[in-house]
Amino acid sequence: MSLLEPAQDKSSTIPATAKQLRLLNPNVTVPNDATTYWCQSFKMPVFDRKQHIIKFGAFVQKENRDHVHHIVAYACYEKLNDSFNNLGYTCYTPEMPKELMCRHSIAIWAIGGEDFYFPDNVGFPIGSPGDPTYIIIETHFDNPQKRSGMHTLLEHCSRSSIHLYADIKDNSGLVFTYIDTLRPMEAGVLEIGQSVSPVHVIPPKTKQFVTISVCLGNCTSQAVPVQGISAFAYMLHTHRLGQKIRIRQFRNEKEIGNLGRDDKYDFNYQLTKTFPNEKKIERGDTLVLECFYDSTDRNTVTFGGLSTKEEMCLAWLYYYPKSEFSYCASEIHPKNLIRAFKNVDPKTVYTGAPEDNKTSWYDVISNAKWDDESVKAMQGIQTLADLVGTCETRTRVEYPGHNMEHKFPLFVQPMAASSDPCIKETSWVRPAALPTFVSEQSTTAKPKSAGVSLVPFRFVGVCVWAVLMLSST
Repeated sequence: MSLLEPAQDKSSTIPATAKQLRLLNPNVTVPNDATTYWCQSFKMPVFDRKQHIIKFGAFVQKENRDHVHHIVAYACYEKLNDSFNNLGYTCYTPEMPKELMCRHSIAIWAIGGEDFYFPDNVGFPIGSPGDPTYIIIETHFDNPQKRSGMHTLLEHCSRSSIHLYADIKDNSGLVFTYIDTLRPMEAGVLEIGQSVSPVHVIPPKTKQFVTISVCLGNCTSQAVPVQGISAFAYMLHTHRLGQKIRIRQFRNEKEIGNLGRDDKYDFNYQLTKTFPNEKKIERGDTLVLECFYDSTDRNTVTFGGLSTKEEMCLAWLYYYPKSEFSYCASEIHPKNLIRAFKNVDPKTVYTGAPEDNKTSWYDVISNAKWDDESVKAMQGIQTLADLVGTCETRTRVEYPGHNMEHKFPLFVQPMAASSDPCIKETSWVRPAALPTFVSEQSTTAKPKSAGVSLVPFRFVGVCVWAVLMLSST
């Protein structure tokens, strides 16, 4: 539990005139796959005037608590006809309508989470022009036993009983509380972190491995409003290997503080937490998300992905005043990831579209024999390699520099030891240079051109990846 905000009952702050918007799955049958991301669309109701959401929370069926890992609400802002209302489909697959590929997350609940109350001066706007027209509820179902409809299972042999399991039916979702008395400020939500795709790599049998995601100053200098924004709450998220997460803030190349940290991260206790004092984010600030993992129980490499056996490194910042700024992330291009293995000949590996007589970068990393040297090299790559930056509005308009290669900001140094004796600080080490392939060591490296546009892994790679992984589980 975070020491920033003790648990407290705020139900007394909800006006008697408040109403609820319940966006729940309509008795969805959970597929017999280990991992399912289910999306359900809801057309926003028509209001006679603007309303403010002041609270949200999850409704999770008691019997399905072991299966519901997280629920996210994504806002759509385009005008869509009624044919898109009440559609259910598997997210990130070809059956997902392109019109509903909305990626502005406005409410996030995960396992162990509680109801979230907006500060007294802040509300999230709905019901007026420019506000969400549709909400997509994404539910992550975890079904490791792959339970399916109407199958028999022999249990409790001492009783010689046979249990008949029906389909897993689910009516979980999110419940929003809203009022028609508007508050002074309106909220926005910013998602930062590592792009969810297999370019997120965590070596096996490693006590501590740190991935570093950067929201670059090149992005915030364009996307943050001139007056800046004030963050009032945050949520941190990894999967099962996560041990610690922190958001570091840099201004004018100097570290000025943190925007949330959890030194004892618990996968089963994920909360949206409020800052005791709001945190100002200004144009040009650099935000660094560090995720610490322990993979000592894994015999094979762990990639980024959707299932809880894969990993994520994400954070959400709730802020005001509302703006278009919605998403800022980074990833390392595979051409640099394979540098962890010096004996690889890069001429025999493709890192983009498949090429004849070449091996994919993914297969190189999947089949690699990890040792201390390659783990150390991969950790160094995380702290030095060029980054592919992502910078978008809530309607997925791309800012200049989006999906371009940028230099890692070298002013981001390992965090200094804490003066608090209760905090055992851990960090990472940056090498003097990127690892080199054996084939490069006898040649002079050619200067690299700047501003190379790269294939976006976030929306193309992860969607294709999800289809392959979900179909194989």
